[in-house]
Amino acid sequence: MKHLFVPYEIALQLKEKGFNEDCFGCYYKDKTFAYHPDSDVYVDAPLYQQVIDWFREKEIRIFEVPAKFKDSWLLVNSDKGFMSLDEAIKEALNFKTMNKDSYSYQAGQEAARVGNSIDNSYPFDHEEFVAGYKSINPAAKTMLDQCKTPEQRLKMLEIMQSVKNG
Repeated sequence: MKHLFVPYEIALQLKEKGFNEDCFGCYYKDKTFAYHPDSDVYVDAPLYQQVIDWFREKEIRIFEVPAKFKDSWLLVNSDKGFMSLDEAIKEALNFKTMNKDSYSYQAGQEAARVGNSIDNSYPFDHEEFVAGYKSINPAAKTMLDQCKTPEQRLKMLEIMQSVKNG
């Protein structure tokens, strides 16, 4: 069953990124794997499914795509395909994850609730502000997801605001 758990290197990266879920496996400092961790655990060893679920909570999607000869994995947030789940996870670990507790994210949510434009995003973290905005306004989510750059998102939000104001 060890093959169901992420390798040591990925477990360590996940820990550095804030993964803190209960796990059935662990790695010790000498990188040996064990079930049922005890107090000498260096890093938890999550199941692959736990990692996929953890990324989903952070709005990063990894899907298995059946291929003719081998399984392949799609990282939706980058539109890249990978031949192994480990590769897809390593790429996903490079993404900036949205902190839903951040002031910027919450400010974006509030702006969407009261109908303010993206102009109010400054001095907030723009990505987190937009993520918060999209979490409240589903119509904005669809249109904003089509924008590739922050500048395009700003322009789209300005257009949406002007349409709303008449």
